[in-house]
Amino acid sequence: MGYYPKLANRLEHLNQLSSFIFVTILATQFVSVYGVHPPSDIPVTWNLHSKPVIFGNKCELSCDIGVKHYKCNSRVRQWIGGSSQTVLCQNMNCKNDTKYHVKEGAPCVYTLIIHNFTMDDLNCDYTCYYGIKTQHKMTLKLNRKDFVSVPDDVRKNISVKEGNIDIKMYIRNGYPSPNCFASLMDRNITQFMEINSTKTRNFFDVELEVTHPINPCRGNATITCHYGNQKVEVLNQYIDDCKGLNTSNRRNSTDDNQGLNTSNRRNSTDDNSTDDNSTDDNNDRTLASDLNEVTSIMYIMVGIIVTLSMVTTCMIIYSWRQNRKNKREGTIGQEEDIPLRQLHT
Repeated sequence: MGYYPKLANRLEHLNQLSSFIFVTILATQFVSVYGVHPPSDIPVTWNLHSKPVIFGNKCELSCDIGVKHYKCNSRVRQWIGGSSQTVLCQNMNCKNDTKYHVKEGAPCVYTLIIHNFTMDDLNCDYTCYYGIKTQHKMTLKLNRKDFVSVPDDVRKNISVKEGNIDIKMYIRNGYPSPNCFASLMDRNITQFMEINSTKTRNFFDVELEVTHPINPCRGNATITCHYGNQKVEVLNQYIDDCKGLNTSNRRNSTDDNQGLNTSNRRNSTDDNSTDDNSTDDNNDRTLASDLNEVTSIMYIMVGIIVTLSMVTTCMIIYSWRQNRKNKREGTIGQEEDIPLRQLHT
């Protein structure tokens, strides 16, 4: 009779143990699939991920949920902010999916992506939520280190005159204030450039001007501006002023002659008489030039005549000497023939 109660107690203990093991297995599987609720004091922070942000491109704000040993989707995740301070995205859904969308990163990173980033997306609060109470709120502020605006309005005015080039540039809607460099025919001419930067709202408008001689007369003119770490070539133009330079020289010569005539006119008391004198002087110069040419030709002709006379004289003397030599040889031959004739006689 006492055996059966002991057996019943053992069976009851076995039943409790199996129930505990079963619950433990179910809890383990539940945690592996769904995770568990982490502590309430979870650190949540967000930061600007894409640096620098270029206006017109995308901007990424990464929210780091400090739960390294738990699943990060057991609570509602959401982004609130922008100029309207409304819910932008909740979990993986966004209200305006053309402007915003979210992505998950490991471990426990919940990133908001803002497309077509503009100035309206700046200087306002963005809040990353994990659950209802856990959050991190921060203002996205404009600064020259993290944001760049490439100018969208560039105008130029280039003129070439009398061997000099004058370049005027108007550059609008850039950020931050740029550092610009100019070169002409591969030579740095930045020191000759004047630049004026004006802030309009949050952007900078730049006016610059550079004037410099063109030497040599053809080559490239370039101006490059650095906006943050972005290099923007605002001008690259081939310049050819070789013909213009020749024209300039002719103009300068004409100007010199005109200046000389003007000086002569100033020295005269009567403008009309001065013009006549100037005309006479020009005629005298022309006549003198013609006389010089005639004189040169006469000297050449005289030289030719003298040369011909000398050659003729030399030929006459040479011919006369040859005749005398021939006559002498003939006389000597006759004298030798006389004794021979006498012998024969």
